[in-house]
Amino acid sequence: MEPATFLSYRRGGFLRGFALSASLLSILIGCSASVPASTESTSGFIIQQNADALVERAAEYGLQGNLKGAIALLNEALRINPRHAPAWAARATAFRKLGDFQRAIQDATRAIEINPKFAEAYCQRAFAYKQSDLDKRVEHSFADANKAIELDPNYPLSYIIRGNALFESKEYSRAVADFTKAIELNPRSYSAYAGRALAYSVLGDGRKAREDIMKALSLNPPKADEASLQALRKTIEEHP
Repeated sequence: MEPATFLSYRRGGFLRGFALSASLLSILIGCSASVPASTESTSGFIIQQNADALVERAAEYGLQGNLKGAIALLNEALRINPRHAPAWAARATAFRKLGDFQRAIQDATRAIEINPKFAEAYCQRAFAYKQSDLDKRVEHSFADANKAIELDPNYPLSYIIRGNALFESKEYSRAVADFTKAIELNPRSYSAYAGRALAYSVLGDGRKAREDIMKALSLNPPKADEASLQALRKTIEEHP
C-alpha cells in the first residue's frame, strides 16, 4: 500500500500566526472568482500591501476549493511583487494539488531562492517530489523534509512527509518515530496516525497498528483515505 495515500494532511485550527505564511496558505489554498484589480504605486510599501491582499484573497478562495482561481490571484500578486516568497510557495501548493508536480517544484524552488530559510517552502517541495514520479523523488523528498525540520522543528507536515520517505526506503522504525513526532505536534492529524499504522503493520505490531487505524478513522479522513484505512484493518485482522 502506498503510504502517500494518507498524505492529505489536515491541520484544522493549527494556524501559526498570520503573516501570510505558507502554512496558512497550504491549509486554505483552493479558490475561484475573478482577479481583483491592484493599484500600481511607486511606493514599495503599497505594492507589498497589494500583493499581500491578493495572497490573502487566494487563501480565502482556497476554502472554496477552486485552485485555478487561487492561481490567478497568485499570478497577479507575483506580477506586482516577483519576490513575494509566500506567494510562490502558495502557488506551488496549488499546482501540487492540481497534480502539476513539476511546476510545484519550480515555484517552491523560487520561494527558497528568495528566502533560503523558508521552512514551509522546503516542505511543499518535499511534498511535490514525494507525490511525483520524477527520478530520485524519494531522495529529494527526504532531503527537503530534513531541511524543513532543521529550519522549523515544530511543523508537523514535514515529519509526515519524511516519515513516508523513510517508509518507502524500508526504514520502518525511523518512519514510526517521525509519525509519532507529527502526532505530538498535531494530535488531530489522521495522516500521521495512518502512516504510523502502516509502519506498525509492516513491523508486525498488529495491536498498535489497529489502535492507530481506529484513531485515524475517528478524525474523519476523506472517503478515499477511509477506504484505505478500512482495507488495512481488514488485512491485519485476516493476517495478524
